[in-house]
Formats: sequence, structure tokens, C-alpha cells
Amino acid sequence: MESVCCACAGDLAKADEIVCNGFCKSSFHLQCVRLTTEIRDTVAGCSQLFWMCNACKKMMDNARFRQAITSTNNAMQAMADDQNKVLDELRKEIALNTTKINTILQRTPLSTTPRIPLSQQITNSRKRPRLIIPDETPQRNNATEGTRDVQVDDSIPLAAAKKEKLFWLYLSGFDPQATTSQIVKLVKSNLNTDKTVDVVKLVPKGKTLEELTFVSFKAGINIELKDLALSSSTWQKGIKFRPFDFQHNSNARTFFRFQPTPGGVQSQ
Repeated sequence: MESVCCACAGDLAKADEIVCNGFCKSSFHLQCVRLTTEIRDTVAGCSQLFWMCNACKKMMDNARFRQAITSTNNAMQAMADDQNKVLDELRKEIALNTTKINTILQRTPLSTTPRIPLSQQITNSRKRPRLIIPDETPQRNNATEGTRDVQVDDSIPLAAAKKEKLFWLYLSGFDPQATTSQIVKLVKSNLNTDKTVDVVKLVPKGKTLEELTFVSFKAGINIELKDLALSSSTWQKGIKFRPFDFQHNSNARTFFRFQPTPGGVQSQ
């Protein structure tokens, strides 16, 4: 692509072109700047000669501009000198530390144990211990078809089953002869659940069932059934219920004796 003359904005070819060696680095027609090919070739053939356009020459004639250029060049040279000095100090420091490290390595005996690559260490750490089962032919019968007898080390602790979280409900107003099994059946039926229900009969200390007009129970049910258990529509008329307050009944064993008793459930 042909360049454009900075003086006339016309296209110019290499044979008729001269480039300013000043600040603009622009191209001109030889005719536009009143130069001949001989002058251009002379400037190009001598590294100590260079040609400026009129605009760059005017800037160089300005004393303030020359002073600013000189100051900038001096500042850049000073920065370059400072950088070189810092680099030299870093090289010396690195060389000194390298010498110290080599001296320490020479004094410290190296381990003869082969080094395991990091990737292999990660792979080995992810492997789980395998349960080795003796290669014995298991005895099978009709009851254990498809199963295998495995000896388990009793010293290995097994994970404990997750304990179900219970909500304890206070139920009262029952006949003294009511049994815990009957209350369990009542609670499961009213709550429409097959989950485990723990029931404890509460009898005041020093009292016999013959002296009581009614007895109370505390029932442990699944926490998910709490809202249903506290609904008045869940229980028959005559049954009193509320959350069992362990803090209020912290001394329950002082006032109650817990025992299953025979008898029927009577609820009005």
C-alpha cells in the first residue's frame, strides 16, 4: 500500500519519498520539501546525518521545548540506571542464597528412600481398606440360599443406629387399670401411625391404684406428629393432653412410680 504525503496528501511511491527523522516520522514528496534524490541518498548513506521537516525543525528551534526534551531524556536515563542497579543487587543476592543452599545440601545427608510421586500419593490416599473374606466355600441351605457367612471382627466398632427424635405428650384422665399397651394402641390409632410409640404410666409415689380415681401417661411419639398430637380433634372427649414438661417434672421419680398395670382404658 502506497503512503500519503504529509504536505499535499497525495499518494507517493518509494522512489519519490523521504521520511522525517524528527518527531513526526512522516513521509513527504521530494518535490514538496524541495529536495533531490541525491540529497536523500546522501542522508540515507550517512548515519550521522538526518533530515527534519519544517514543523519538527521549528520545535527544535524552541529553547523551552529542547530543554523539556533534554530533561525527559535525563530522567529516563536516571530511571534506567536505577533499574540496572536494582537488578545487579538482586543478581548478587540470588547468587549468595544459591551458595548458602548448596552448602546446606552438602552438609545434610540425603534420604535413600525413593520419593513417591505426588499423583501416586493422592491416589493411594483415596483408596479404602478392603475387607478380606477367607476363600472358603459357604454352606448353603434352603433358608440361607444366596447368602454368605462372613466373620466380623468384634473389635471393630459398628455405627450406632440413628435414634429417632421423640416428642413427649402428657395424657391424663384414664381409668387406673389402663395399661401401657392399651395407651400405645390408642395413640397409634388416633395419630394414624405405625411408628414406634413409647408409653410410661405415671402413678404417684405412695399411692395404690385402688386409691386413685384416674391415672396419667407420658407418650413419646415421632416429632413429625407433634402438631397432630396437640390438636383437640385428635383425642376423645374426657382425655386431657398437653406437652410433657421435663423441666417441670424434673423430680418426677420422686412423685411418680412408673409401672405397667393390667386393666382397660376408659375414656368418656
